[in-house]
Amino acid sequence: KNLCVHVAGVKLQTMREEYEKFFRLAKENNHSIFLVQVKQVQRDVLRLIGSDEEVTIPEEEKLVASNNSVLKTFCFRKAYISFMFRSYDDAKEYVSKFYECRENAWAN
Repeated sequence: KNLCVHVAGVKLQTMREEYEKFFRLAKENNHSIFLVQVKQVQRDVLRLIGSDEEVTIPEEEKLVASNNSVLKTFCFRKAYISFMFRSYDDAKEYVSKFYECRENAWAN
């Protein structure tokens, strides 16, 4: 819930810089789950800024498919960004997926 505070303005650039630091720390310490979750938020911040920069990490697809907590975060982020860009059908679909996987996630 706290990760949705970057909706507009100059805070987006600050968020971009902070998430780049988080990414480096997660990578240095080999925290792949946290790394994937940070990248998901960073991708949203870049999209809200209007950047076409692509943020990908190889572990993401595998972790989304195998870890319900990562899947839960993925669905939440997708629902949030879909809502922000007024893609309500996509937002509704991701909210449904979020609730389907949240019972089996370790961080409720």
